[in-house]
Amino acid sequence: MLTGIAQQGKPAVSVIDLTAPPIAPEQLATLLSPEEQQRAERFRFPLLRERFRIGRGMLRTLLGSYCGISPEALHFGYSEYGKPSLAGIPECFFNVSHSGELWACAIGTGTAFGIDIEHMRPLLDRDALARRFFAPAEHHAINLYPEADRSAAFYRCWTRKEAYLKALGFGLSKGLNSFEVDCSEAATSIIRDPVSQTQWTAHDVSLPAGYAGALVIAARTPDAR
Repeated sequence: MLTGIAQQGKPAVSVIDLTAPPIAPEQLATLLSPEEQQRAERFRFPLLRERFRIGRGMLRTLLGSYCGISPEALHFGYSEYGKPSLAGIPECFFNVSHSGELWACAIGTGTAFGIDIEHMRPLLDRDALARRFFAPAEHHAINLYPEADRSAAFYRCWTRKEAYLKALGFGLSKGLNSFEVDCSEAATSIIRDPVSQTQWTAHDVSLPAGYAGALVIAARTPDAR
């Protein structure tokens, strides 16, 4: 498990390999609520059921440690767009993402954030996807790279945009082309959203080769604790 400690207003980020979690899957499964167990059973394939249980069990473990509460005692609430929160602990924020064999979680207080990771699988329709869903400036920036580097630029753009939408809590109800991110290799960049009055920054998440990840954070307000 790769774990980052919250520093300078940033949330702590933990990344686990779903094929080799730090806690036995059988033990993690015992932490789930009856509702979560039912959700797991809805997955058709055993591998997906197990990975759901691992992710939820790790989320409960990490949140319980962060908040000083038994993992089994945690209760979750959901916004109208499906963004989860901790019932009764509004000061604790968290966000999760999973792709391929990796699962990631960010936990913090004081400001909103979102995290997204993606397995960088080959995309035959990459350019069409960028043209359709990205802002024109982003599509242009990706095509300035040599062909061999465009896939990485595409996924940098994609994860930064997804992490921003998750931070807002709107899901895909806000169009991906309604704001712009930096597609460069800069580890930290600014989100450009004409309708947002908050400054947002995107930070790369350290991941194994073949994955891209971003953590988007809102500027801390003066009265935030």
